[in-house]
Order: sequence, then C-alpha cells, then structure tokens
Amino acid sequence: MFFTTDVLEHLSADGCTALVLAAKNGSTNVLEYLLRKGANATASDYEGNNSLHWATENGHLEAMRVLLRVIPIDSRNKKEETPVLYAANKTSYFWSKEKSIEFLLDNGADPMAVDEIGNTALHKAALHGNKILIKLFKGRVPVESLNARLETPFALACYFDENIKNEEYRVKNMLLSNEN
Repeated sequence: MFFTTDVLEHLSADGCTALVLAAKNGSTNVLEYLLRKGANATASDYEGNNSLHWATENGHLEAMRVLLRVIPIDSRNKKEETPVLYAANKTSYFWSKEKSIEFLLDNGADPMAVDEIGNTALHKAALHGNKILIKLFKGRVPVESLNARLETPFALACYFDENIKNEEYRVKNMLLSNEN
C-alpha cells in the first residue's frame, strides 16, 4: 500500500494522526510501519500530546520502546508536561501508570521535570492520592519542592486527604515518613 504525506498526517476528529492513534492503542507493528513510511514522529494531538505521551499514558511498553528511538524522552505538550508528567497527572489511587513511568525513568527521563505551573510528578501523585507513584518519586524528587503557587507535594496531599474518610487511602503521612 502506498501512503502519501497527506494520508500519514491526516487528523482524526480529536487531532490525532495515524501514528498517535497507533500509539494510543499500543499497535507496535503499525507504529513501525508508519515510521518506515515517513510518518512525522513528533506529530501531536490538539493538546500537544505526541505518540510517546499516549503510549505512556496507556501503558504500552513495547510501543514506548519503538517511539523512544525517534521522540525525545522528555518531549513536552502544550501544558509543558513530559510523558512522565502527563501519565502521573492521569492517575488515581486505583489506576496507576507506574510501569510505564518507571520504564521512562529507567531510560533517562528527568524525575525533576515540571509542568507549566511548576508541578513535579510527585506533586501530581500527591494531588491524586496515588500511593504507588508517591513511593516511586519520593526518593527522586524532594518533598519540599515548590510549584509556582508555592505548594509542596505535602500541601497537595493534604488537599487530597481532606475529602478522604478512610485512613488507609490517605497519603500525606507517606510524604512525612523517612521510608521510600
């Protein structure tokens, strides 16, 4: 099948190229095929999320391996989020992307990267009450890190805990303990 640049760069309704859609779905063979045919590796959706952002968000490790050959590991979207920050922001206590995030960190992603308001991944994990990610980032990001609003991860954990009745789901004490 012959692809023209127009076909490779055609956008879906949500602003995704075929490459971004393949990354969202973890279709590694399709990713490799599209890249061989000349797809723009750095193409992004309307929010600036590229294929690596989406593969990380959806936990597609094999797709991430392919994409790391052609996309900078700390590439940024319109909110200045790297793939690590984007995935950390899209987590909750029950749904975490720790395997994809850990994979990127092991491959050189900057754990101290900040978004447009200065939040680190630890800020985002604390805000969403994600104990798994708090544990992952606690030894890599200082818990006293300030964002542009002068909030620490601990302050954001307090906001999260404010609405949590069950003590086992609270996260602020994790940030105070000396354990990693």
